[in-house]
Amino acid sequence: MAPALAAVAPPSGGAQCPSGGPAGTDPRRGVLPVRNLATSARWHRLAVALMAGLVLWEALWELSLAPLRPGGSWLVLKVVPIAWVWILLVRGSRRARQVASLMLPLFAAEGIVRAMTEPGRHAYVATLATALALGALVAILLSFRSEKRLRQDHSRRPR
Repeated sequence: MAPALAAVAPPSGGAQCPSGGPAGTDPRRGVLPVRNLATSARWHRLAVALMAGLVLWEALWELSLAPLRPGGSWLVLKVVPIAWVWILLVRGSRRARQVASLMLPLFAAEGIVRAMTEPGRHAYVATLATALALGALVAILLSFRSEKRLRQDHSRRPR
């Protein structure tokens, strides 16, 4: 595993590769570009943070901020599947991102419906939940997109 880490490590000390570019970007050696890898990792970290916020906000929503019934409701159990996916997402599982990309539109739809049908602070809580769900979905989709570009660039490279 150490050679793989060295292959994507950022260049240090202004080192040059044989093609004249910065170290770690030589297309002839099969080294992945650090810039694209960092972009994918940033989107993934943002998705993890937004999903954590969504899990906490959804739990607070149903327990105390704006529950369907005073004192909390059993609807708080909707957090369990998204929390399970979040744990796998933290570990970096690609499958977890795929599952999350299918689950998040459901949370966004629920937030939209409740924001439009409930009055007062309930609508504000639902609006924030919708924003978190949509933000996490966009971050996940952009992480897939940057990974796809990374793979395409890697496969087009001359050998």
